[in-house]
Order: sequence, then structure tokens, then C-alpha cells
Amino acid sequence: MPSPKPRCTIQIVNVIGEVVPILDWGAVISPGTKRAKYREYWTEEEDLYFVYRQSVTAPDGTVSTVDWPGGVHGNFGYELLIAEATGKFSLRIDYFTLLPSVSNGKLDLAYEPMSVSVTGMLGRANRTRIETQLQAGFSEQAGQPEFKYLRVTYK
Repeated sequence: MPSPKPRCTIQIVNVIGEVVPILDWGAVISPGTKRAKYREYWTEEEDLYFVYRQSVTAPDGTVSTVDWPGGVHGNFGYELLIAEATGKFSLRIDYFTLLPSVSNGKLDLAYEPMSVSVTGMLGRANRTRIETQLQAGFSEQAGQPEFKYLRVTYK
């Protein structure tokens, strides 16, 4: 018997509304628990580009911005749990933010894991789309439009 198709898709959308084609497809569907009979999860590690824009005040009081570019390696993912008998679902989206700082003329990036959870009831034509705003500065590579949202669609 073929395995069921994932019920969610995950995408990154950039500031000009394009879907950034860097994420792998293919969630893992596993046996659930006593309370949630269906479990689907997906995680992806990505190598991304990040620019930290630091405001600098000159001795004369003028303010300018200094860009500190760097490479970033981080995880995105989701977990969907469904109690199929009752139709209740829980969807958790995992992502990360960076806490940038500059030390000795070098960019230092500390990671902070983040998540957003949504719960609800399934309907006959239920479709849920959650767009989690990503931190400014991320892009696929240098010169590409910055990311805007991490989008998970349940269908």
C-alpha cells in the first residue's frame, strides 16, 4: 500500500511575492499517539545568506548604515497532529531568528529557535494557511530578494 501524501506544504516567500525554490519536499508521516492518530513532520536545514544592517552614528551626528553580510545554516520545519476521530488538529511551525552582533570587526550570529502553533477543527473543505514573518536580512544568496514569510498550507 503506498504511503499517504503529506497534508501540508512548506514554502518561503520573498518580499516581491515569489516562492523561493530552495526547500525540499516530502514530509514524514508516522504513526501517531493515542490522542493524535495522524502525525506528519518535516524539517530542513538550509544554507542561507544574511545581512545585518547596523546603524552607525558619526562624530558629526550623521547616521549611516553598515552592512555586515554572512552565511547562515539553520532549520525550518513543521509538525501536524490530527485526532481523526474528532477532527482536532495542531500545527506547529519551527523556524529561527538570529541575534547578530559585531565583535572585533567580525559578524557574530547567535541563533534563537522559534515556533508558532495553531489549533483548530477540520472541516470538509478546510484549508489553513499560516504565514510566519521571517527576520529581515535573509535571502537565498547575495543579490537576491529578501525573504518575507515562512508559509505552511494545510489542505
